[in-house]
Amino acid sequence: MVGSISNNLNSITLNIQGMTCAACVHTVEGALQKIQGVDSASVNLATESAVIGYYPVEANVRKMVAAVNAVAYGVSSDELRIGVSNLNDVSDSKRLEQGLSGLDGITSVSVNIGTSSVTVAYVRGSVTVEAMQGAVTSLGYLIDTVVLADAVSYTHLTLPTSDQV
Repeated sequence: MVGSISNNLNSITLNIQGMTCAACVHTVEGALQKIQGVDSASVNLATESAVIGYYPVEANVRKMVAAVNAVAYGVSSDELRIGVSNLNDVSDSKRLEQGLSGLDGITSVSVNIGTSSVTVAYVRGSVTVEAMQGAVTSLGYLIDTVVLADAVSYTHLTLPTSDQV
């Protein structure tokens, strides 16, 4: 979850995968604290999470995920599936991939022209569903459906699009 701590300092909680001991905690904390713009990083083995205070002008979620991955651990991500009605060809696919990948906190984008859908993996709390929908519509695409898949329980929730609200 991203939250404002003070003036320009933000915080986010990342779910860390693969930690088994205190040395793991120390390794992940060290990797996060090396990122320019990170003010604090507190990793908890019991909750498998890291709470990071950072200045978004200098640090971002993408750098944090890369730092955790670089020391052989992972960061959990959630998945969002967006149905796009006017998705036609490979150039549309590339435009959507580039547009969505530009949002901080998105870890992967996969466009399927056959099903007219875009699947986005993202770090929970780092980017909103509305921001992702906005990125798609700002590129001129029409959204039919938005389906969230919860990473923990894999429960699917279909959200109404702006046309249905």
